[in-house]
Amino acid sequence: MSEIPVLRLGPITAAGLEAGMYGCEMCVAELEHMVKDAATGRDT
Repeated sequence: MSEIPVLRLGPITAAGLEAGMYGCEMCVAELEHMVKDAATGRDT
């Protein structure tokens, strides 16, 4: 099994519980893309 480096993005809360949220490089890039789209009104 290979290890994939991840970045801690911060806490997430769901159903009243909190846990750390982590993402790999590709996931972080996709989240950044989604934020930029939302900020410029291109949210689909």
